[in-house]
Amino acid sequence: MTVAAPVKSYEYVRLVNVKDVQTEKILSEIEIGQWNPQPSQNIFINDKSYPVWSDFMAAIRSLSKNGKSRVALRIGPVDVEADVEFRSRGLMGISLDSGLSSEKMDLPANLFSMVGLTFDYSIVATQSTLLGLYRIFEGKLSFRKSISGPVKIMKLTADSIKYGWDVYWMLFAQISIVLGIMNLLPIPVLDGGHMVMYFIEGIYKPIPTRIIAASMRIGVVLLMILGVYVIFLDIWDVFIAGVF
Repeated sequence: MTVAAPVKSYEYVRLVNVKDVQTEKILSEIEIGQWNPQPSQNIFINDKSYPVWSDFMAAIRSLSKNGKSRVALRIGPVDVEADVEFRSRGLMGISLDSGLSSEKMDLPANLFSMVGLTFDYSIVATQSTLLGLYRIFEGKLSFRKSISGPVKIMKLTADSIKYGWDVYWMLFAQISIVLGIMNLLPIPVLDGGHMVMYFIEGIYKPIPTRIIAASMRIGVVLLMILGVYVIFLDIWDVFIAGVF
């Protein structure tokens, strides 16, 4: 018996010679295919993402019009420049359609393996958070594009449930780690600020009460200003600009 398996042609985009604009480092090549458009949702063109494949292709073709192959865009919070190549590929076999989901990887059944996996993920999440903070302080990562407030977190959390509860809990753990690290920043009111004061008092002398009270008030004001600023950006990006 002979089975005929037709080959269907799909278009895809390759981003090569990808360079981080701020650090000028060369990044890995990126391939976004019509058969798996999910990565395109993390690519921002003129500060807007395009989850629909046809819209994404139209937007990226508009960047490379007039024969220009070098384009500027944003991948997550990172501004990059890349050479764009439009190609097609013939695929044969079974692919997932809308309404279907891929089979999830089985997690280790052994309790010790689960603990080890959790420990490894916590280390990776902590390292990535510290690296992001370091790049922000260096000025090599945009503070405006790297921060998220309660509105964005709620939207991101709601979207994560679509991909399964395992993704939701991984995101929940990531948020907890980020908040824990932010709480250790040397800002009055936060635990990091208290630790700095305890350190000064331990090696020098007790800090006058009026100075502690003044620093606390300044810390509260700074946190309130930051909170209002972040919430404003959240509302703008999610409900007005629609870029998140």
